[in-house]
Amino acid sequence: MRTRPAAAVLAAAALLTVSACGDDGARPPHRLDGPAQQACDLFAHGYKETGTVDARAKLATRVQAAATKSAVEPVRDMAGTLVQGAQSDAQTWQMGADAFARACLDAGWTAG
Repeated sequence: MRTRPAAAVLAAAALLTVSACGDDGARPPHRLDGPAQQACDLFAHGYKETGTVDARAKLATRVQAAATKSAVEPVRDMAGTLVQGAQSDAQTWQMGADAFARACLDAGWTAG
């Protein structure tokens, strides 16, 4: 049974779906700046193509390059976690991807 790829697709879809929801007036603890927005966008748009370690590493490197220019500490930190998880097994990658996605959402990321 191949549940991990399906879970990965669902996680990416959830990231995009949640971001499309209306603004309920709540303010996230950290507001996105341009580099964090770019890092989150790169991740969301490239996530579906991360079926191999090489693809994960390429995406994580691109995401981290954008995130390191950001003043949003959780996005920067979780981009580092994403890079570390990219070279690991699928479960470790998924945990890093989930943490990065959560940092983006918590900072107010929306699909742009």
